[in-house]
Amino acid sequence: MAYIDNVTITRLGGFEGSDPELVGAYPAVIGDKAELINKALPEGAVPGTFRSDKIAGMHILSYTFKVKAERESLRDDLASISIIVSDKKVHIDQMEALFKEIARSLDESGDLYQMRPTMFVQMMERIYNGVNKSEKIKIDDVVIDIPQIIKMNKLNIFKKDLKEFQGAF
Repeated sequence: MAYIDNVTITRLGGFEGSDPELVGAYPAVIGDKAELINKALPEGAVPGTFRSDKIAGMHILSYTFKVKAERESLRDDLASISIIVSDKKVHIDQMEALFKEIARSLDESGDLYQMRPTMFVQMMERIYNGVNKSEKIKIDDVVIDIPQIIKMNKLNIFKKDLKEFQGAF
């Protein structure tokens, strides 16, 4: 059973006249592309912030960060990594706590700031698979131990169905 339906990266270039753009989505774009960009990287977003919103009846959790400009004379790009969750059995607050740990680990390592767009594609796939399979995520030198994060923070990602408890008393 999948926890998350999608991982998306959006970016706003650090040059004058740039517009937010979709860098990629794994496994595919969900919903309207323009709405997805707007929810993932809204106007006024600042690096280091988390947001939670809804898109097409699903939850979208986003983290905004800086990416080093490709040219010295430009200011840094602004980017956002987002996950989309549609399963009503997922505790969104618990998933948000897990997502924050993933984003913080990547940001504190400096990998997000140094990352090039080609690496974003690999990162999206690894986060998607790591969370959905509840296994370690390895991106460059950073290892994010999903099972350990869940255990240490006592996260219960899925809501229990009351029918599972019948006859247990």
